Amino acid sequence: EFRDLMSWALDMEAQLSSDELAKDVSGAEALVERHSEFKGEIDARKDSFANVQRIGNELIEQDHYAKSEIEFKLQELLDQQRKLDHLWSQRLMLLQDCMHLQ
Repeated sequence: EFRDLMSWALDMEAQLSSDELAKDVSGAEALVERHSEFKGEIDARKDSFANVQRIGNELIEQDHYAKSEIEFKLQELLDQQRKLDHLWSQRLMLLQDCMHLQ
């Protein structure tokens, strides 16, 4: 589950990091709408992120032999989730500015 989430998160990061901007009002509206759909995808994965965190924490509490690696992976996952939220917010501001400019 960790690998699947990280793969999805990295793909989403690439989409959120796009430098595509609209050249007209309808294009700007379309980009903002598509960006809102990304937020829906991110929110839909929050339960999956929480589930992986829960499972990882349970393994850590059970003193799993790979405890340190699990802790590292959980932090990596949490950092990636925060990064997605930040990128989404930053991109939204840019797209809204672009729409207002158009």
